[in-house]
Formats: sequence, C-alpha cells, structure tokens
Amino acid sequence: MVTRQGRHRYYRLAGPDVATALEALAHISPRPPVRGLRQSRQAAALAEARSCYDHLAGVTLLAALLQNEILNGCAECAARGTCGGLRGVALRCAERAACRAAADHSRRGDLSLPAEFEVTKDGALTLAAFGIDLEAFRRARRAFAGACLDWTQRRPHLNGALGAAVLGRLLDLGWFERGRTRRALRLTEAGRAGLADTFGCVLP
Repeated sequence: MVTRQGRHRYYRLAGPDVATALEALAHISPRPPVRGLRQSRQAAALAEARSCYDHLAGVTLLAALLQNEILNGCAECAARGTCGGLRGVALRCAERAACRAAADHSRRGDLSLPAEFEVTKDGALTLAAFGIDLEAFRRARRAFAGACLDWTQRRPHLNGALGAAVLGRLLDLGWFERGRTRRALRLTEAGRAGLADTFGCVLP
C-alpha cells in the first residue's frame, strides 16, 4: 500500500517478515559517519523537538488530541459532524470506536489516518480556552487540519491551519522556544506542564 504526501510516496511493508529481514540487514550495514560535533548536535536538536514547515512535528500531541477526543479521528464522523466526543455521554455513533482507534493508529505509526480531522464539541471549548479562534482559521485558504507524516518517527502529526495555529500559540505562551538550529524547538518546563494539563499530552 502506498500513501501520497505532496511529492513523496510512502510504501508500507508487506508484513512482519519483511520488517524482520530489513532490521537484520540494518544490523550488518555500515553506519554513516558523523561528520562533526556541530552536525551531531543539530541532528539531536531536531530529533528532540522541531517544527515542520509552519506547524509542530508533534506526534505525541496528535495522539493525545485523538485519544482525548479533542479531534475526531474518523473521516465519516468528521464529515457529518457526529461523534461529538462529549466525555461521559453515551453517544449512539457506530464510528466512535474508529475515532478512538485512530489514536492507536497514530501511536503505532499507521498511515491510514483520514486526510482531514474535525474538532469535537469539547475540543472546540478546549482550543478556545487555549486561545485559538477556530472560526478564523476555518476561513483560511488552506486545509484546516490533516495528518503529516513525521520524517524522524514515521508517525503522523497535525498540520494545516489548525496545526500552524497550535504552534503559534505554543510559542506565544512560551511553552516552546526557538532553538539555534533552523526548525529546532525547545520544550520549556511550563510547556511540559501546560501540554499535560490542557491536552493530556504527557512528555518525558
């Protein structure tokens, strides 16, 4: 199976046997040489936290947004506006299990997430309290919220107008700071606590 993202094409392995074979080959393959301390530090900074174009490359954040039903994870629910995600309320929606399963897909690195997400009713309240004007970003001349495949972890993170708004707000609040390396970010202690309290996103 192939997933298209811009000019890139991502192919899924046929099965666990292929993955095992590739891992065995990786063990005996020569490792690329480190060309200098600066390059090593830049790679480490980007791996720790970084932006992806104008949004946060936050795979753990997207998984938390789906798991805590701030975003809908199934395309059919998002299109119909059902599966509102009100915690503690037994909504009669057959696709709600798919919404929860999407968070599991995100954590596992599954590429079959929907092209577009929608904010739930509770999620709209959470994002408004966070300081995001959803209606303003819905009117933006770009995709509202989608999945972007992270190149370091091969797991999806949130992009689109909403993804850019979230990163902008994280920087405004001082939860993330710009690093010395282009696109590198640094998570602050305030950000670590804020992400956990606001979105249920617990980072090590």
